[in-house]
Amino acid sequence: MKKTLPEWESYIRRLTGPALRSKAIAANTQAFVTALRSDGLSMAEVAMVIRMFVRQMAVTDMSVPMGGIYDMPGIAETDPVCIDTPKLDPAIVDQMATNPPVDDLEEKWDGGI
Repeated sequence: MKKTLPEWESYIRRLTGPALRSKAIAANTQAFVTALRSDGLSMAEVAMVIRMFVRQMAVTDMSVPMGGIYDMPGIAETDPVCIDTPKLDPAIVDQMATNPPVDDLEEKWDGGI
């Protein structure tokens, strides 16, 4: 189970395509925030995890989902990393999509704690 910001960053940076989109949508819920808080993350750290999802969507050239407790499109429009970071090569994104990371976070996505 991921517990630290570096672990979350490593996990999120391996996501793209449908796996990234579904995880970003699930992460933008109160149940997910509550689960991360119970793991000991501060609200600032939880917000950073959400920002990591938005940044990964930006570098993989994916649209950011609307709705949820965080304004992901608003983050994408104002975050310097989202604005200035070059997009990944589409071939790399395709390779990532065919080999998503093993998901050991099911209870986070399902709202379990």
